[in-house]
Amino acid sequence: MDWFAAGWPREGDGGDAPFLADVMRTDVPTCAAGDAVGDVRARLDGGDWEECVVVNPQRVVIGLLDAERLGADGRLPAELAMRLAPSTFRPSLPVRELAEYMRSKRLRSVL
Repeated sequence: MDWFAAGWPREGDGGDAPFLADVMRTDVPTCAAGDAVGDVRARLDGGDWEECVVVNPQRVVIGLLDAERLGADGRLPAELAMRLAPSTFRPSLPVRELAEYMRSKRLRSVL
């Protein structure tokens, strides 16, 4: 499935259908679990993002600081303020399937 994430060409059944790899953004802000919420908030200030993905040293998603959680005490480490284990989706998932899921759950964004 890394094939999709790398943006390499696909063929065969469904090769023309759009997948998440075709529409996902890769410039999502990230922070470490030990980063202070106030520092993360300052990095996001004035930008296009209202959320920050918390990753471990191997860059695996472990949490999410959404707008509400970014309002926490600025001295708290991200790991104490984050929403744990947000749902994530593979680049090989068809866009249609994710759109149906998002509609059913009334979600505005996903990872």
